[in-house]
Amino acid sequence: MLVSPSQMTLDGKQTATMTLQCEQGPDYEKISAGGGFVIAIGDHKRRSGSGRRCPSQGAALFPRSGCQLARVYVGVQGGLVRRDSSLNGSGSAEGPFIVNVDDRKTGGAVGALLGYNWQQGSFLYGLEGDWNWTRTKADHDPSEFIATFDVGWLATIRGRIGVTLNSTLFYATGGLAFGHVKNTFPIIIFNDGSLASAWIQDRTKAGWALGGGAEYMFSPHWTARAEFRYADLGKTSVACGIVLGAADSCNGINDGVFKNTLKLGLVGLNYKF
Repeated sequence: MLVSPSQMTLDGKQTATMTLQCEQGPDYEKISAGGGFVIAIGDHKRRSGSGRRCPSQGAALFPRSGCQLARVYVGVQGGLVRRDSSLNGSGSAEGPFIVNVDDRKTGGAVGALLGYNWQQGSFLYGLEGDWNWTRTKADHDPSEFIATFDVGWLATIRGRIGVTLNSTLFYATGGLAFGHVKNTFPIIIFNDGSLASAWIQDRTKAGWALGGGAEYMFSPHWTARAEFRYADLGKTSVACGIVLGAADSCNGINDGVFKNTLKLGLVGLNYKF
């Protein structure tokens, strides 16, 4: 609402000409005067350093420019995940051989998260951790034996930085990633079909994660978001392991190198305290 210029008088004398402008927000209203002062209407307890009123902490996720707001939040998320795995190995058991395997599997992911936001004006900074169960196991039968590739879960600790536009936050995120990797590739098989030796990776791996997304506030405490994330758990050199049979089952077998990455498309629901 804009009030046209008018003359103010005091004791019958003209003192100033002012233009009054009213600015409304979700839970506050501000009237600014061209003469350089502010009239605030409403019941408010906090004020920014510049004199602007800030929404109450429970009223908005993204406060007005000049206000600061820190929030703890918890949430749940789920979506799709694609695992890409590879194995490169070689040896000379019963003749030289080279193994190059690329495997990919798309499955589901479900998880929970905990985070904390700091905000200055339109800029938001945060720290977030999450844990996700992933269903990405794949079995292969390249020559009458089973090779398996799997990342059973993925956890991350990431920073977030973003910009708010009205009730929407657009952000980038990145940090550390941890996942449990379980890959098996048989090398030597006995005539009865039992496994003699294999490259086996069964451990928790550390790597990195990078992504971005958008988060929308649809009520004072609740937000919904969508995010894409890429996680790289790195390469691991694995020595030949004896499963059954003689101690020389790994003679002439070089190390195998596994690599595992994941791409996640997630949607989530957060509650902000």
